[in-house]
Amino acid sequence: MLLNIELRSTIYENAIILPVKDGYNDNGCLAGGVLDGDGSFIENSAFSVTKGCSYEYDHVEQEEDEVIYIGSLLNIFGHTFTDNLKKLWYLCTDECRKRITDGAKVVYITTGNQPLASYSIRFFELAGFDLLSWHHVTHITRCKSCIIPDDSFGCEDIYKGGFYTKEFGDIIATIKNNVTKTAGALYPEKIYFTRSKIPNNQWREMGEECIEKVFAKMGYSIISPEKLELETQLNLLMHCKEFAATEGSVSHGAVFCKPGTKVIIIRKVDQTNHCQLVLNQVAGVDVTYINAHRSVQATADRPNWGPFYMCITPELESFVGHKIFHLPLCLRPSWWWYNYRNRKIVKRFIACVRHDN
Repeated sequence: MLLNIELRSTIYENAIILPVKDGYNDNGCLAGGVLDGDGSFIENSAFSVTKGCSYEYDHVEQEEDEVIYIGSLLNIFGHTFTDNLKKLWYLCTDECRKRITDGAKVVYITTGNQPLASYSIRFFELAGFDLLSWHHVTHITRCKSCIIPDDSFGCEDIYKGGFYTKEFGDIIATIKNNVTKTAGALYPEKIYFTRSKIPNNQWREMGEECIEKVFAKMGYSIISPEKLELETQLNLLMHCKEFAATEGSVSHGAVFCKPGTKVIIIRKVDQTNHCQLVLNQVAGVDVTYINAHRSVQATADRPNWGPFYMCITPELESFVGHKIFHLPLCLRPSWWWYNYRNRKIVKRFIACVRHDN
């Protein structure tokens, strides 16, 4: 949903920046962000609103004067052009430029204090920003003042709605404008981005190969985007007429498609990713969703974590317009392996073995 609101920034005096600690807790939160002068956690500093929290610390290790906090950044592809960009609008304002001229530092934190991946850095460059001039906070840091901009994009929970503002759309437009088109390159009109060739991903997402074959017969070029340079991926998206992918990070690339592009999103769980809905609106694409799964092992509280099982379904056959030959689930070894490997009792046994070792 597009929000026509005026974005603002808030100044917090004597704030504490907490680098992200460990991983997700039992509530799906990443511990890390910014505390105000009273020690209260600032929700707007978390990776995602309602998805962050503070933690106990012994002492402050660093001191800074004025800083501009642009977020808790993740090295997950779909987040590099969604959550990682949501505060960058402020860097384009005259107010921010003056603060930087007067000595303010642009700072950020990352999951596990990891350096940002090369594709994350490139997204920032395409958006018009020099990451090398920013400061990666890896130690608990006190700031005389910390400026935190409002978010221009967000999902309270990826399955509970989301929003974007004009400023976020402007950043996406800037990225598209700065992508260099390879001279003389010919791009396929119909593309399918697959995740099936990602190492070790087959244990989390099973069965996509059969979906690929269906789309290949329909004339789609089957592409493993992780094997391509970032700008090649973006050019493919920007120049295609039809784009298909399973729902998640790989389908989020639809935000770079031209308005009116036909986008087919293959659902791998019985939930709709609301971040994707927002990105569809930003791009103005023509979207069709297809249920093509039997992901009975995906949990209701964290459906995006899987594991997923994709297969030929009546919905997929309806989309194609004819019956598709396939073995019933009971005759597919992968179906039995999916259920066996993901039984809770097996998970507990493996956890116990790892703990004992």
